[in-house]
Amino acid sequence: MKNFLVFSVTIICLFILIKNTMTANAKCIINANGTCITKIEKAKSVGNNYWKGAAKQCGGEKNLPTEQDLLNIKSYIYEKEGDAIALSGDITTEDIQKALNNRPKVNEEHIKEFGGFNKYSNSGLYVFSSKELRNDVYFMSFSEFGSNWAVVDPKNTKLTSNFVAMCIKH
Repeated sequence: MKNFLVFSVTIICLFILIKNTMTANAKCIINANGTCITKIEKAKSVGNNYWKGAAKQCGGEKNLPTEQDLLNIKSYIYEKEGDAIALSGDITTEDIQKALNNRPKVNEEHIKEFGGFNKYSNSGLYVFSSKELRNDVYFMSFSEFGSNWAVVDPKNTKLTSNFVAMCIKH
């Protein structure tokens, strides 16, 4: 029994070592202004928690993008960030044109590297961050209309089932 236990512990340690080595040696598929992205795929759920699933897919929370990584990705996707213009009340054609002219300019070649905005969701690219806030997690969304920071309950499967696991090599 003792030999079996030593053998089991050895196998587990080797598995952890190999898994950590694979993450450390992962190749960049996209280098977004210094952020090395090693994998992008639809997040899978772990017990109805897509953030935990994304972390597992990436080999741990430490391999999810930080806030700075997401800002690097944002500046990689958008050549020019637009300013949001709130339209309310009596909206004129001029107001709408001003808002349309102020949209961000997307770097078309760079967004293609991510599979476009709508590969994983029909409303944009939603990326979990490594940062938690109580029971919620930060994420950044990217679309042709710009990017936004937000927080979400990772167990809200109606929202988070369209998120991606984006793995980062730090």
